[in-house]
Amino acid sequence: MLMKFFRFHLLICAFMVILWAEQESSEQLLQRRYDFKDNVITSQDILKDAPLFPLFKVANSVNLYRAKSSDIVDKFKEHGIIVKSRSNIIEFLRVQKERVPFLEEKIAPFYLEKFKKNHILIQDVIVTPVSSVELEDFVFQEYQFPEKLHSRSSGTFPAIFLTKEGERRKIYFRFQIEATIEALVSAVKLKSGDVVGLREVEISRIPFERVTREWMERKDVGLYSIRSYTNKGSLLLKSDLVPKVVIRRGDPVFVQVSEGGVMLSFDGIAQQDGAVGKSIRIKNPRTNKSYDVRVISEGKVEIK
Repeated sequence: MLMKFFRFHLLICAFMVILWAEQESSEQLLQRRYDFKDNVITSQDILKDAPLFPLFKVANSVNLYRAKSSDIVDKFKEHGIIVKSRSNIIEFLRVQKERVPFLEEKIAPFYLEKFKKNHILIQDVIVTPVSSVELEDFVFQEYQFPEKLHSRSSGTFPAIFLTKEGERRKIYFRFQIEATIEALVSAVKLKSGDVVGLREVEISRIPFERVTREWMERKDVGLYSIRSYTNKGSLLLKSDLVPKVVIRRGDPVFVQVSEGGVMLSFDGIAQQDGAVGKSIRIKNPRTNKSYDVRVISEGKVEIK
């Protein structure tokens, strides 16, 4: 009877251990954001009680680091730890030194103005001293935030302060902009010459990182053609666009020519594709003569 009791007790204990293990496993669900301090993000930045092993190296200038959750899951799995995630991206935010709100308020408007046409949404502006300093001991004078920084989500800039003795001191600050901006991406595959209209584009909101070239805007939709083959889902830039082709090779065209103040006209056939303002060749089917003409509008050209 005693043996049966012990066996029953052991079964209960085993069941509780399994239940606890399952509970623990289910609790290892990755959050969408974690804090980190040093330039190496480790396992213990995610799970405090986990064995210590490195996950990612981070540059000094980076305050917000984004990693694929699948990479994190794989790294933990290598150490026999099962974690899961509901998000494709996990963010790591560097634990900041004391933030400087008055400088944060000064630089935010630059981004709101520059990316107004991209409908920027700013979640946070973080400004901290590069080195340890007690700003209470200084009087703020001015700051320098040149235009080249307005297109970047992170970097450093200087500010001038006065010491108690009246001396000017330059102090450098690190900034991080957490924001998203609106972009136009191709909704379908596009080949050279295709008109980029409403059906060919879709609006996407993407993280603001660094913008070095002008993006296509809403006002451009329907007015331009694509320069070269473009995959579906590609970010559309101004440099990807060419004036909209309004005349195709083989199209009938109305040809105008001015001679001695008299406007003459005849019907022709386009020998080339052409956009407004561009030069193409057309042929007069009656005389079989060819002419160099300038495209005025859809189906209409003039002899130069």
